Parts: sequence; C-alpha cells; structure tokens
Amino acid sequence: IREFQAALAAGPSDAVSSRCDVAEALLQADRIADAKREVLTALDAAPTYERAQALLLRIIEKETSAP
Repeated sequence: IREFQAALAAGPSDAVSSRCDVAEALLQADRIADAKREVLTALDAAPTYERAQALLLRIIEKETSAP
C-alpha cells in the first residue's frame, strides 16, 4: 500500500490507474472504506474507466457480504 501511495504522490503519468492500484491493495488489506474512496476518486477523473468500475463492484460486493 505504501509503495502505491508513494507512486501516486510522485505524480504518476496515469493517476487513475495508480489510484486503482492503491484501491486494490487497500481492498486486499480489508480497508474497504479507504479502497472505496480511492476508486471513487479514480472514477471522478475517468467515469468510464472499466477497471475502476469493476473494482467498485468488487468493493460493494465485499461491503454487502461482510457480517
């Protein structure tokens, strides 16, 4: 997570993809709210980005399946 966040802070050439990288790492660490925030930021910049859309669906599924 730290490495992806550092890359994002450095101003990557593809910030949307980098935000998705961070979101996926956060999701794997069960930091669902943080992952959702990152992917929503990515979608705000690129609403039709399919990777971010799919990731948001995964996050929502995980939210709804959590006890």
